[in-house]
Amino acid sequence: MKSDAELTCEPAAGTEELLTVSDNRGHNYQLPLFEDAMGWSTKVLDGDTRVGQIHCLKQGDALFLADLHVLDSATHPIQGLAQMKAWLGFDTHGRIENYRNRGLGSALLSFVISRAGEQGFQRVTGRLAPIDLKENPMLPDWYRHRGFQATMAAHQLAGELEMVLKPAKR
Repeated sequence: MKSDAELTCEPAAGTEELLTVSDNRGHNYQLPLFEDAMGWSTKVLDGDTRVGQIHCLKQGDALFLADLHVLDSATHPIQGLAQMKAWLGFDTHGRIENYRNRGLGSALLSFVISRAGEQGFQRVTGRLAPIDLKENPMLPDWYRHRGFQATMAAHQLAGELEMVLKPAKR
């Protein structure tokens, strides 16, 4: 699996981890990771703006990828002169930016796979929901290209994902 994005880990205070990821344009993002007994999640932050997220659930020997999402419409808060205009009552919106097609999804999926292996999971599983497939019909191929088996339901409106990380112990 090849990705143009880069992921690095840095220690952080408490039980949280602070990760950083770079997209294929060289822009850096922060990923504060929160973990408990049920699973873990992280947001992808461009400054103070959430531009993506991951949610994973621990299910026996499998890590269930409940959500991996990169936003196509993230709104950055207004600043400077625009912020002053907003305070005065002018209709001023923040900058809207699309974060897809930058390698972030691939970097996040690589992170999930790597962390699952480090934590001893044997498989990464997930579901392709109808709403996700409607928004992106090429999603099964995207996962297949990254090493997953994507099995579609007979009606092709939903599917299951699985990647075996290591053979099950006998």
